[in-house]
Amino acid sequence: MNLNTTKFLILLGLTAIIIFVNSSKTEAQTTIKIGEAELVIQSPIAVKKGDDITQSNMTYKNVHVNKKGRTKFWPRSSSFVYAGVGLATPIERDEELPLYYGESYNIEAGFKNIHRLSRFYAIGTMFNYSFYNYKLKEMPFEGIFEVPSDNIKSEYFRTDNVGVGLFNRFYLTGIGRPRIGIDAGAYGDFAFSRRYKIKGDERKEKFHDNSVFNSLQAGLYGAFVLGDIAFYVKYRLTNQFNPDLLIKETPKLSIGLHWEMM
Repeated sequence: MNLNTTKFLILLGLTAIIIFVNSSKTEAQTTIKIGEAELVIQSPIAVKKGDDITQSNMTYKNVHVNKKGRTKFWPRSSSFVYAGVGLATPIERDEELPLYYGESYNIEAGFKNIHRLSRFYAIGTMFNYSFYNYKLKEMPFEGIFEVPSDNIKSEYFRTDNVGVGLFNRFYLTGIGRPRIGIDAGAYGDFAFSRRYKIKGDERKEKFHDNSVFNSLQAGLYGAFVLGDIAFYVKYRLTNQFNPDLLIKETPKLSIGLHWEMM
């Protein structure tokens, strides 16, 4: 082995050792003086406190450097789409419209924005479109609308809505572990389309009457988050119908799933 090869291997070994030692430091550049020569090593990656790192649809911010020099990050903010489906759930059947519960459902799709304020707490917002479908029975709107007099095959109350929500998210696990948390908040919906549809043997009718159907709805929202799935519960605090015309209401409770596509 000649002298030049030996010097090259020694230099290569020193370079590898310095890069390894320097990886736990925040400085990106190290200078080594050998005799009258200076060797400057530039690390390809430098992370300084306060730097923002963007990965996918999340922004990360440096929040802590522990005693071992390991830098920890939390997802500061994220935006993602979600889709969900839920079922109307009876609470007090005597006060609710007679309907087929297995065929009464809601679907929704929209966006969620999460702003994480600490390792275990975040505040979030929702913006969505939702469709509510209630399959009714026993003609609850008879006397309010002129329903067909022939044999009734099916009847529905349906709404199309745009909505917003505000919620708190409490994380039960830290960063780097399976995401588990609890949501608690409120929501509001505006029903831009409301209709009672009834179908008989010979004809079918749709009724749109703003004096009967209320357009603004609001309620409470809660969820248990496990990974990308949120098992949610919604409880409506408002009436969907004018109580002077129709005393009974659709079920105020619904349960379902949200798939958060992060």
